[in-house]
Amino acid sequence: QWSSCTKVCEVGEITRSRAITTKPKNGGAKCPSLKQSRACLVSDDPSCATDCKVSEWSDWSSCSATCDGGTKSRERRVEVEPHSGGKPCPDLKDSEACGTEPCAEPTDCEVSDWTEWGKCNSPERTCGGGVHKRTRKILAPPSDGGRVCPSSLEEMKGCNLSRCPGAKCEDNPDVPEFTGGGTCEILKMQGCEESLKNIAKKFNRPFPSNVPPETRVRDACPKTCGFCEECSPGCELRDLGNTVCEKPCDNEACKFDEGDCRGECKLPEMPVSVKFSPIRMYIDAGDMVTVTCPESSLRFLDFPEETKLELTCQSGGAIDDGGFGLNETNRTL
Repeated sequence: QWSSCTKVCEVGEITRSRAITTKPKNGGAKCPSLKQSRACLVSDDPSCATDCKVSEWSDWSSCSATCDGGTKSRERRVEVEPHSGGKPCPDLKDSEACGTEPCAEPTDCEVSDWTEWGKCNSPERTCGGGVHKRTRKILAPPSDGGRVCPSSLEEMKGCNLSRCPGAKCEDNPDVPEFTGGGTCEILKMQGCEESLKNIAKKFNRPFPSNVPPETRVRDACPKTCGFCEECSPGCELRDLGNTVCEKPCDNEACKFDEGDCRGECKLPEMPVSVKFSPIRMYIDAGDMVTVTCPESSLRFLDFPEETKLELTCQSGGAIDDGGFGLNETNRTL
Protein backbone atom coordinates (compact mmCIF):
# COMPACT_ATOMS: atom_id res chain seq x y z
CA GLN A 1 0.00 0.00 0.00
CA TRP A 2 1.06 3.58 -0.59
CA SER A 3 2.17 5.46 2.46
CA SER A 4 0.58 8.74 3.60
CA CYS A 5 1.78 11.94 1.87
CA THR A 6 4.76 13.37 3.64
CA LYS A 7 3.28 16.94 3.53
CA VAL A 8 -0.13 18.61 3.74
CA CYS A 9 -1.25 21.60 1.59
CA GLU A 10 1.90 21.43 -0.53
CA VAL A 11 3.70 18.92 -2.72
CA GLY A 12 5.02 15.92 -0.77
CA GLU A 13 5.90 12.30 -1.47
CA ILE A 14 4.25 8.91 -1.03
CA THR A 15 6.09 5.58 -1.10
CA ARG A 16 5.47 1.84 -1.13
CA SER A 17 7.74 -1.23 -0.85
CA ARG A 18 7.77 -4.93 -1.43
CA ALA A 19 9.84 -7.92 -0.24
CA ILE A 20 11.79 -10.57 -2.18
CA THR A 21 9.99 -13.85 -2.05
CA THR A 22 12.47 -15.80 -4.19
CA LYS A 23 16.07 -14.85 -4.75
CA PRO A 24 17.52 -15.37 -8.21
CA LYS A 25 19.90 -18.31 -8.75
CA ASN A 26 21.62 -20.15 -11.55
CA GLY A 27 21.79 -16.95 -13.66
CA GLY A 28 18.19 -15.91 -13.13
CA ALA A 29 17.08 -12.28 -13.52
CA LYS A 30 17.94 -9.85 -10.82
CA CYS A 31 15.18 -8.62 -8.57
CA PRO A 32 13.57 -5.27 -9.52
CA SER A 33 13.55 -2.21 -7.22
CA LEU A 34 11.85 -2.93 -3.95
CA LYS A 35 10.77 0.72 -3.36
CA GLN A 36 8.61 3.11 -5.43
CA SER A 37 7.79 6.81 -4.81
CA ARG A 38 5.78 9.63 -6.46
CA ALA A 39 4.77 13.20 -5.77
CA CYS A 40 1.56 13.94 -3.92
CA LEU A 41 -0.58 16.90 -2.86
CA VAL A 42 -3.15 16.84 -0.13
CA SER A 43 -5.44 19.84 -0.71
CA ASP A 44 -8.76 18.74 0.72
CA ASP A 45 -7.65 19.15 4.27
CA PRO A 46 -9.49 22.08 5.96
CA SER A 47 -6.15 23.62 6.87
CA CYS A 48 -5.31 24.00 3.16
CA ALA A 49 -8.09 26.52 2.31
CA THR A 50 -6.80 29.82 0.72
CA ASP A 51 -9.09 32.83 0.50
CA CYS A 52 -9.17 35.16 -2.53
CA LYS A 53 -7.03 38.25 -2.10
CA VAL A 54 -7.68 41.46 -4.07
CA SER A 55 -5.84 44.78 -4.49
CA GLU A 56 -6.94 48.17 -3.19
CA TRP A 57 -9.53 50.06 -5.22
CA SER A 58 -8.23 52.29 -8.02
CA ASP A 59 -9.05 56.00 -8.04
CA TRP A 60 -12.52 56.97 -9.23
CA SER A 61 -12.83 57.70 -12.94
CA SER A 62 -14.07 61.05 -14.25
CA CYS A 63 -17.81 61.51 -14.08
CA SER A 64 -19.59 60.71 -17.35
CA ALA A 65 -21.60 63.95 -17.08
CA THR A 66 -21.16 67.29 -15.37
CA CYS A 67 -24.86 67.71 -14.70
CA ASP A 68 -28.25 66.00 -15.00
CA GLY A 69 -26.81 62.73 -13.69
CA GLY A 70 -23.77 60.66 -14.60
CA THR A 71 -21.69 57.79 -13.19
CA LYS A 72 -18.12 57.21 -12.12
CA SER A 73 -16.36 53.88 -11.63
CA ARG A 74 -13.37 52.21 -10.01
CA GLU A 75 -11.73 48.77 -10.25
CA ARG A 76 -9.52 46.34 -8.33
CA ARG A 77 -7.69 43.18 -9.38
CA VAL A 78 -7.22 39.64 -8.06
CA GLU A 79 -3.83 39.08 -6.44
CA VAL A 80 -4.40 35.54 -5.09
CA GLU A 81 -6.96 33.13 -6.53
CA PRO A 82 -9.01 31.13 -3.97
CA HIS A 83 -8.61 27.34 -3.71
CA SER A 84 -9.34 24.38 -1.47
CA GLY A 85 -12.63 25.88 -0.38
CA GLY A 86 -11.29 29.36 0.40
CA LYS A 87 -13.49 32.45 0.22
CA PRO A 88 -14.38 33.49 -3.36
CA CYS A 89 -13.33 36.84 -4.82
CA PRO A 90 -15.58 39.89 -4.25
CA ASP A 91 -16.79 42.24 -7.04
CA LEU A 92 -13.92 43.77 -8.98
CA LYS A 93 -15.88 46.76 -10.30
CA ASP A 94 -17.80 49.48 -8.50
CA SER A 95 -19.77 52.53 -9.65
CA GLU A 96 -21.80 55.33 -8.13
CA ALA A 97 -23.84 58.31 -9.25
CA CYS A 98 -22.23 61.71 -9.78
CA GLY A 99 -22.96 65.01 -11.50
CA THR A 100 -26.50 64.93 -10.18
CA GLU A 101 -26.97 68.70 -10.19
CA PRO A 102 -29.45 69.89 -12.85
CA CYS A 103 -27.84 71.40 -15.93
CA ALA A 104 -28.12 75.13 -16.43
CA GLU A 105 -30.10 76.35 -19.43
CA PRO A 106 -27.84 77.57 -22.27
CA THR A 107 -27.60 81.33 -22.55
CA ASP A 108 -26.96 82.93 -25.93
CA CYS A 109 -24.56 85.80 -26.39
CA GLU A 110 -26.36 89.12 -26.11
CA VAL A 111 -25.25 92.15 -28.10
CA SER A 112 -26.50 95.69 -28.13
CA ASP A 113 -28.38 97.26 -31.00
CA TRP A 114 -26.27 98.89 -33.66
CA THR A 115 -25.51 102.54 -33.11
CA GLU A 116 -26.71 105.03 -35.68
CA TRP A 117 -24.52 105.31 -38.77
CA GLY A 118 -21.74 107.84 -38.23
CA LYS A 119 -20.92 110.82 -40.38
CA CYS A 120 -19.98 110.13 -43.99
CA ASN A 121 -16.35 110.89 -44.79
CA SER A 122 -17.11 111.62 -48.45
CA PRO A 123 -14.86 114.35 -49.88
CA GLU A 124 -17.99 115.86 -51.45
CA ARG A 125 -21.14 116.58 -49.46
CA THR A 126 -23.61 114.45 -51.38
CA CYS A 127 -21.72 112.45 -54.01
CA GLY A 128 -18.45 110.81 -54.94
CA GLY A 129 -18.51 107.95 -52.47
CA GLY A 130 -17.48 107.89 -48.83
CA VAL A 131 -17.62 105.58 -45.84
CA HIS A 132 -19.41 105.67 -42.52
CA LYS A 133 -19.63 103.07 -39.78
CA ARG A 134 -21.70 101.85 -36.88
CA THR A 135 -20.81 99.67 -33.90
CA ARG A 136 -22.37 97.42 -31.30
CA LYS A 137 -21.01 95.82 -28.14
CA ILE A 138 -21.31 92.55 -26.25
CA LEU A 139 -23.72 92.88 -23.33
CA ALA A 140 -23.42 89.32 -22.04
CA PRO A 141 -21.16 86.46 -23.21
CA PRO A 142 -22.65 83.03 -23.94
CA SER A 143 -22.70 80.30 -21.29
CA ASP A 144 -23.49 76.60 -21.02
CA GLY A 145 -23.37 76.02 -24.77
CA GLY A 146 -25.36 79.08 -25.81
CA ARG A 147 -24.95 80.71 -29.22
CA VAL A 148 -21.58 82.39 -29.64
CA CYS A 149 -21.12 86.11 -30.05
CA PRO A 150 -20.97 87.57 -33.58
CA SER A 151 -17.49 88.09 -34.91
CA SER A 152 -18.31 91.54 -36.21
CA LEU A 153 -18.94 94.37 -33.76
CA GLU A 154 -18.28 97.05 -36.37
CA GLU A 155 -19.81 97.56 -39.79
CA MET A 156 -18.77 99.92 -42.53
CA LYS A 157 -20.70 100.81 -45.65
CA GLY A 158 -20.57 103.34 -48.39
CA CYS A 159 -22.40 106.63 -48.32
CA ASN A 160 -23.03 109.37 -50.88
CA LEU A 161 -22.41 106.76 -53.56
CA SER A 162 -23.96 108.70 -56.42
CA ARG A 163 -21.63 109.81 -59.21
CA CYS A 164 -20.89 113.49 -58.92
CA PRO A 165 -22.23 115.55 -61.87
CA GLY A 166 -19.54 116.15 -64.44
CA ALA A 167 -17.17 113.56 -62.94
CA LYS A 168 -14.79 112.27 -65.61
CA CYS A 169 -15.06 108.63 -66.57
CA GLU A 170 -11.55 107.41 -65.88
CA ASP A 171 -9.87 104.53 -64.09
CA ASN A 172 -8.65 105.09 -60.54
CA PRO A 173 -4.82 105.04 -60.61
CA ASP A 174 -4.68 103.79 -57.00
CA VAL A 175 -6.38 100.46 -57.78
CA PRO A 176 -3.13 98.39 -57.87
CA GLU A 177 -2.05 99.86 -54.54
CA PHE A 178 -5.16 99.15 -52.50
CA THR A 179 -6.04 95.76 -53.98
CA GLY A 180 -2.65 94.18 -54.64
CA GLY A 181 -4.30 92.57 -57.65
CA GLY A 182 -2.71 94.59 -60.41
CA THR A 183 -3.90 97.14 -62.93
CA CYS A 184 -7.46 97.59 -64.17
CA GLU A 185 -6.65 95.47 -67.23
CA ILE A 186 -5.64 92.59 -64.95
CA LEU A 187 -8.61 93.04 -62.62
CA LYS A 188 -11.00 93.01 -65.56
CA MET A 189 -10.01 89.39 -66.19
CA GLN A 190 -11.36 88.52 -62.71
CA GLY A 191 -14.68 90.09 -63.61
CA CYS A 192 -15.87 93.67 -63.56
CA GLU A 193 -18.57 92.78 -61.00
CA GLU A 194 -15.99 91.41 -58.54
CA SER A 195 -15.65 93.25 -55.22
CA LEU A 196 -12.40 95.15 -54.76
CA LYS A 197 -12.47 94.28 -51.08
CA ASN A 198 -12.59 90.57 -51.92
CA ILE A 199 -9.63 90.97 -54.27
CA ALA A 200 -7.64 92.77 -51.58
CA LYS A 201 -8.45 89.94 -49.16
CA LYS A 202 -7.12 87.35 -51.60
CA PHE A 203 -3.80 89.21 -51.65
CA ASN A 204 -3.75 89.75 -47.86
CA ARG A 205 -3.95 93.47 -48.43
CA PRO A 206 -5.81 95.63 -45.85
CA PHE A 207 -8.63 97.41 -47.62
CA PRO A 208 -8.51 101.21 -47.26
CA SER A 209 -11.00 102.47 -44.69
CA ASN A 210 -11.88 105.47 -46.87
CA VAL A 211 -13.00 103.37 -49.86
CA PRO A 212 -16.65 102.17 -49.84
CA PRO A 213 -16.64 98.39 -49.24
CA GLU A 214 -19.31 98.01 -51.96
CA THR A 215 -16.86 99.19 -54.64
CA ARG A 216 -16.57 96.79 -57.58
CA VAL A 217 -13.90 96.52 -60.26
CA ARG A 218 -16.23 98.35 -62.68
CA ASP A 219 -16.60 101.24 -60.18
CA ALA A 220 -12.84 101.78 -59.92
CA CYS A 221 -12.12 100.91 -63.55
CA PRO A 222 -15.16 102.24 -65.51
CA LYS A 223 -13.16 103.01 -68.63
CA THR A 224 -11.53 99.58 -68.81
CA CYS A 225 -14.82 97.83 -68.05
CA GLY A 226 -16.68 99.88 -70.68
CA PHE A 227 -19.11 101.87 -68.54
CA CYS A 228 -18.37 105.36 -69.78
CA GLU A 229 -21.14 105.45 -72.37
CA GLU A 230 -24.58 106.77 -71.44
CA CYS A 231 -27.38 104.23 -71.66
CA SER A 232 -29.82 107.16 -71.77
CA PRO A 233 -29.28 110.93 -71.65
CA GLY A 234 -27.56 111.87 -68.38
CA CYS A 235 -27.16 108.26 -67.17
CA GLU A 236 -23.84 106.51 -66.86
CA LEU A 237 -24.14 103.39 -64.72
CA ARG A 238 -21.36 104.47 -62.42
CA ASP A 239 -22.88 104.84 -58.96
CA LEU A 240 -20.60 102.96 -56.56
CA GLY A 241 -21.80 99.47 -55.69
CA ASN A 242 -25.05 99.86 -57.65
CA THR A 243 -27.08 100.75 -54.56
CA VAL A 244 -28.51 104.15 -55.55
CA CYS A 245 -31.44 104.86 -57.87
CA GLU A 246 -30.40 107.66 -60.22
CA LYS A 247 -33.43 109.34 -61.77
CA PRO A 248 -31.87 109.69 -65.24
CA CYS A 249 -31.27 105.93 -65.14
CA ASP A 250 -34.80 104.95 -64.12
CA ASN A 251 -35.86 103.67 -67.50
CA GLU A 252 -35.95 100.47 -69.48
CA ALA A 253 -32.87 101.33 -71.57
CA CYS A 254 -30.80 101.44 -68.37
CA LYS A 255 -32.63 98.46 -66.87
CA PHE A 256 -34.09 100.80 -64.25
CA ASP A 257 -30.60 101.61 -62.98
CA GLU A 258 -29.75 97.90 -63.07
CA GLY A 259 -32.44 97.03 -60.56
CA ASP A 260 -31.90 99.88 -58.12
CA CYS A 261 -35.04 101.83 -58.99
CA ARG A 262 -37.77 99.26 -59.45
CA GLY A 263 -38.63 95.63 -60.05
CA GLU A 264 -41.32 93.12 -59.18
CA CYS A 265 -39.64 91.98 -55.94
CA LYS A 266 -37.78 94.15 -53.42
CA LEU A 267 -34.93 92.25 -51.82
CA PRO A 268 -35.02 91.89 -48.02
CA GLU A 269 -32.91 94.09 -45.80
CA MET A 270 -29.75 92.32 -44.70
CA PRO A 271 -26.67 93.24 -42.66
CA VAL A 272 -24.33 95.31 -44.81
CA SER A 273 -21.60 92.66 -44.57
CA VAL A 274 -23.78 90.08 -46.36
CA LYS A 275 -23.06 89.88 -50.07
CA PHE A 276 -25.75 89.93 -52.77
CA SER A 277 -24.79 88.73 -56.23
CA PRO A 278 -25.65 90.43 -58.47
CA ILE A 279 -25.85 93.62 -56.41
CA ARG A 280 -29.25 95.31 -56.77
CA MET A 281 -32.27 96.44 -54.79
CA TYR A 282 -35.00 94.82 -56.92
CA ILE A 283 -35.37 91.76 -59.15
CA ASP A 284 -38.08 90.71 -61.58
CA ALA A 285 -40.20 87.55 -61.56
CA GLY A 286 -38.04 84.51 -62.29
CA ASP A 287 -34.81 86.32 -61.47
CA MET A 288 -32.55 85.03 -58.73
CA VAL A 289 -29.82 86.47 -56.50
CA THR A 290 -27.33 84.69 -54.27
CA VAL A 291 -26.87 85.73 -50.64
CA THR A 292 -23.48 84.83 -49.14
CA CYS A 293 -22.10 85.12 -45.62
CA PRO A 294 -19.05 87.41 -45.67
CA GLU A 295 -16.80 85.01 -43.75
CA SER A 296 -16.61 81.23 -43.56
CA SER A 297 -17.02 81.46 -39.76
CA LEU A 298 -20.46 83.08 -40.11
CA ARG A 299 -23.72 81.24 -40.64
CA PHE A 300 -27.38 82.12 -41.05
CA LEU A 301 -29.21 81.98 -37.73
CA ASP A 302 -31.01 78.67 -37.12
CA PHE A 303 -29.26 77.17 -40.19
CA PRO A 304 -25.66 76.56 -39.04
CA GLU A 305 -24.69 74.49 -42.08
CA GLU A 306 -25.50 77.18 -44.63
CA THR A 307 -23.15 79.89 -45.89
CA LYS A 308 -24.89 80.63 -49.19
CA LEU A 309 -28.59 80.90 -50.08
CA GLU A 310 -30.58 81.69 -53.22
CA LEU A 311 -33.55 84.07 -53.43
CA THR A 312 -36.02 83.87 -56.31
CA CYS A 313 -38.63 86.46 -57.27
CA GLN A 314 -42.10 85.00 -57.73
CA SER A 315 -44.95 86.65 -59.57
CA GLY A 316 -46.86 89.03 -57.36
CA GLY A 317 -43.76 90.33 -55.62
CA ALA A 318 -43.13 87.42 -53.22
CA ILE A 319 -39.58 86.29 -52.50
CA ASP A 320 -38.93 82.55 -52.30
CA ASP A 321 -36.09 82.14 -49.81
CA GLY A 322 -36.36 78.39 -49.42
CA GLY A 323 -37.89 78.68 -45.96
CA PHE A 324 -34.92 80.43 -44.36
CA GLY A 325 -36.87 83.42 -43.12
CA LEU A 326 -34.66 86.03 -44.74
CA ASN A 327 -37.49 88.52 -44.89
CA GLU A 328 -36.61 89.11 -41.25
CA THR A 329 -33.72 91.48 -40.77
CA ASN A 330 -30.30 90.67 -39.32
CA ARG A 331 -30.56 86.95 -39.93
CA THR A 332 -26.85 86.29 -39.78
CA LEU A 333 -24.55 86.19 -36.79
